[in-house]
Amino acid sequence: DMWTLNHTARLSKPGERIERIGINFGSPGDRTDARGTLWLDYPVIGGESAEIDINVTGNARYFHQHTLKFSGPETPWIGASGIVNAETITIPLSIKSVDDGQLAFSVAHMSDDAEEQPNGDVNLTSSDLELTNDKNEQTIGVRFENVKLPHGAKIDKAYIQFTCDEKSDAETKLSIAIQDTPNAKTFKSRPHDITQRKLLANTIDWKPSAWKKEGEAGEQQRTPDLSTILQAAINHTDWKEGNAIAFVITGSGKRVANSSKGAGQGAAKLIVEAADSQTSTATSNARPYTVRLYFAEPDNLKSGERLFDIKLNGKLVEKNFDVLKTTDQPRSTIAREYKGVLIDDALTINLQGIQGEPILSGVEIIREQ
Repeated sequence: DMWTLNHTARLSKPGERIERIGINFGSPGDRTDARGTLWLDYPVIGGESAEIDINVTGNARYFHQHTLKFSGPETPWIGASGIVNAETITIPLSIKSVDDGQLAFSVAHMSDDAEEQPNGDVNLTSSDLELTNDKNEQTIGVRFENVKLPHGAKIDKAYIQFTCDEKSDAETKLSIAIQDTPNAKTFKSRPHDITQRKLLANTIDWKPSAWKKEGEAGEQQRTPDLSTILQAAINHTDWKEGNAIAFVITGSGKRVANSSKGAGQGAAKLIVEAADSQTSTATSNARPYTVRLYFAEPDNLKSGERLFDIKLNGKLVEKNFDVLKTTDQPRSTIAREYKGVLIDDALTINLQGIQGEPILSGVEIIREQ
């Protein structure tokens, strides 16, 4: 089997509306099918992926079996993995969520977050970011490109949202600065690339509380308000909307955050609330989509032992759905197609268990012309 990593999807612009996509739950990477649909893994374990903030509720778990065990009228490998016992699955139809006037900017390249040791060595390949102790107190650089803020826009609030990679509670005192340039360059592996950058005079102090749970991205992993230093950056005479900004973090202690090279979608995000910003959000008008749900029974069950109802955006589309009854045999991949599904900002799939646990392997969403 050939599972891949799709950099093009990862670099899709914030706010772009999705025209065609597949989500393959539990798969080990990205893959394109014979019809040209790009199937993205979720949760993301294969590497960088598009910033789609999928939300799953319920006591869900994921599975993956070898695809040679699967057959069927539909693409077998889609059914070889899946999600079990999910209650709702919400898939936004735009790249990265933008909420209530907030703009979100993510690390776009693997060279956009980096660590510099005291001797000047710069590491661009670390799977995490130690803030800042990693045997020695290092300097961290985090860069965000295509920052859609007009020159002089009034910044109401701004912060960097990190994701916990390791639990830690040591006393930590950090200082956050911003590079004094109208368009920051990505980091290089040359010596002292981070510390040699000229910084604006003002800094923001941060004493983060304990990080208690791996994968958590909440208030504890959020910097203080950075609006004052960000405001100074976009007030620069030569600042242009869409330029890049680089933050530099120094200090003592240890908090370990996900980097762009680590598993999952936990790289740092810059969140901004700006009164004069022009958000690039998807249109609020609902559009018709064809939705295809993919199923395969991975276990040796009998017909009737797994029954569930399916709703798409609140509309019942399947009652007492029995995967095995439809496929006639286990490990056979099928798809159920629903045309004319009106989707505004997101598709919500509800799976209500009747007997046993609901199951779903993949979701394909195609905008109708």
